[in-house]
Amino acid sequence: MTFAQLRSFATVARVGSVSAAADALGVTEPAVSSAVASLRRDLGDPLYVRTGRGIRLTPGGERLAAAAAEIMGLEDRLRREVGEARGERGLLRLVVSPTVAEYVSAPLLDAFTRRQPMLEVTQEVASPDAFGALLADRRADVALGPAPPVAPRISVAPFLRYKLVVVAAPGHRLAGARDVALEALRPERWLVGPAGAEPPSALGEFFRSGGLADPEPGVFTTEAAAQAAA
Repeated sequence: MTFAQLRSFATVARVGSVSAAADALGVTEPAVSSAVASLRRDLGDPLYVRTGRGIRLTPGGERLAAAAAEIMGLEDRLRREVGEARGERGLLRLVVSPTVAEYVSAPLLDAFTRRQPMLEVTQEVASPDAFGALLADRRADVALGPAPPVAPRISVAPFLRYKLVVVAAPGHRLAGARDVALEALRPERWLVGPAGAEPPSALGEFFRSGGLADPEPGVFTTEAAAQAAA
């Protein structure tokens, strides 16, 4: 059992096929197939079976996939720590939600890297639903966005508060009104940018807090387009 074999299998388990794993690793399909075949012989387990929609891990394959992902994360971490000990720049792998990417991350990272010039920061935009897996598999060091479900070895801390503001045209029936009931807003046509539609959306949480169903907003490619349509 080698690191290369574990990395190949962990990638197959994550992306769902040998061909996709080969693309992700930058190697040939036969190289990935050979690595997985060696693990199968070594462990005496098929690890996964092919289905009409991809692959299905065996119980042994599920355990190996979880352990392999953690081992690969630890290997990457050790390489970075040894490099930092030699005076090389450190690496912080950041994953952010679309909302954070659109409104927060640019000024935040600019301020952070000015204070930490010896730290290189990479950023990946992902759905908040993927945060838990990315952190647990050590493919990301920090996630910024809605809190993921509680999981072992993942610490969650609030770092930012923001205010949700409803904007209407001057001639709207509710313009200038005070103490508008939540029920009065539910039938309105809502226009949001791409960040406003991500699950769990702030708009949806706003209505669910009052016991109302989520509205179906009109989603635009940018905030500017949503404002123009208003």
